[in-house]
Amino acid sequence: MTRFGSLFGPLTWLTALLLAALVAGCGTGSGDQNANQANTAAAAIAPTLGAEKVFAVLGGTTVTNTGRSVITGNLGVSPGAAITGFPPGIVAPGQTHAADTQADQAQIDTTKLYNDLEGQACTSNMTDQDLGGKTLVPGVYCF
Repeated sequence: MTRFGSLFGPLTWLTALLLAALVAGCGTGSGDQNANQANTAAAAIAPTLGAEKVFAVLGGTTVTNTGRSVITGNLGVSPGAAITGFPPGIVAPGQTHAADTQADQAQIDTTKLYNDLEGQACTSNMTDQDLGGKTLVPGVYCF
């Protein structure tokens, strides 16, 4: 199964990152609805954000912009240091961090956050469901 989380309310860059990152699977279980409901309280725990909370874009090796993007927040990359396409892209308000202390710590905190979320139990099995028009409440969704 593939796992997606909706723990932070409105879709933010971090939620989008977590939605993309949490593909580690949440077990192969039978999809038992009662088991999923029993895990709800333990699974829907939003972890505390660390240094990554001030980054609008955070890459691992390279960040490449190909147009007239405006990044509202910090732009960082670590452990790589390559940032291209600025200008024409703009980082405002915000700062650019390439393999510096702030970007390094944001990557460390993002890894901790991922590991915390990856370890949480699935609260809803949504396999073969159409997600169009649905509003997802806090929880861990498996597919």
